Amino acid sequence: MRRSRVLLTVAIAVVVVLLGVAGLFVWAYQHFVERERFTVAEGTVTIEHHTVPKLGDILVTDKGYPLYMFPPDHQSEVTCTGNCAENWPPIVVPASGHLKAGPGVRADLLGTRTAPNGKHVATYHGWPLYVFIGDDKPYKATGQGEVTDGGAWYVLNPAGDVVTTGGKHS
Repeated sequence: MRRSRVLLTVAIAVVVVLLGVAGLFVWAYQHFVERERFTVAEGTVTIEHHTVPKLGDILVTDKGYPLYMFPPDHQSEVTCTGNCAENWPPIVVPASGHLKAGPGVRADLLGTRTAPNGKHVATYHGWPLYVFIGDDKPYKATGQGEVTDGGAWYVLNPAGDVVTTGGKHS
């Protein structure tokens, strides 16, 4: 009986440690994305634009990473969650933060949507915005036209239009 209690206690301790490590990994990953792909300066997330070969003038983060939309979102909800969001992290705006339009970006098209996890995701013309973890350099849109997680991924231009050319499947 005593041995069973000791084994149960050890098993519970192992589970608690593993859950803590998993939680730390998720926290570290989100901070990596925010630090490497875009900046949250004093609670502000800035959306900019830049001309990218084959795509034209598209929306990018303040660090130059292309911003993507996902057609299954239907301009109304954040559907890329869980495993999908590991490859296509959404642009998360802190609860007390706000969005800022860089020069040439229409502030009236900026907004946020609440994701299923309760976080506020930046939107442009109603589309939730994501970065692609496969874009290894600023101004390089390797995710354009990529078909994964139930749909294709496309960049947006500053007018809020979806750009469907210039990708893998155009």
